[in-house]
Amino acid sequence: KETNEFSYKIISDTVRIKSNCGNLKIKKGNVDEVKVTIEKLVGGKSEDELQEALNSISCTLEDGTINISLSSKDKSKISSVNIEATIVIPKKINSLNIENNIGNIELEGNYKDLKVQMENGNISYKGELEKSNISSKVGNINLNLQQLESNYQYEINGEVVNVNIKVPNKSKI
Repeated sequence: KETNEFSYKIISDTVRIKSNCGNLKIKKGNVDEVKVTIEKLVGGKSEDELQEALNSISCTLEDGTINISLSSKDKSKISSVNIEATIVIPKKINSLNIENNIGNIELEGNYKDLKVQMENGNISYKGELEKSNISSKVGNINLNLQQLESNYQYEINGEVVNVNIKVPNKSKI
């Protein structure tokens, strides 16, 4: 088991996150930079291979995109991999773009624009959201919208997906 912390200064008002593994928990906070904490847990028999697997889980910033990736070549001696990334976004950020292959995404905070492209996993969101484009191949999409206005737009696409949208009491749809 290993925990790593990273900080990235993002110039624009959009944060882009790309992950090929693990769960993402994203929330807004009183921070100037994007703070990423990754908890890595791998299981297997060989200590050397376990350390190599831990080392192959990385977090980098490339072309304005935060990349969380598992790049282990030989996974045959690893019995389990669990990656939990907690990401704290500055409150001034109003746009989020997320790509995630495998794992769940938990999101909190108010955004003008949210784009999520998901392969396998559940998406859970709570906050005020003006515009979104969410697509998932397999999983659940749960939106807990704190406010709903007539000009807000939501596009949700899925293949094998359950969608649950909670809106405020007096909302008109």
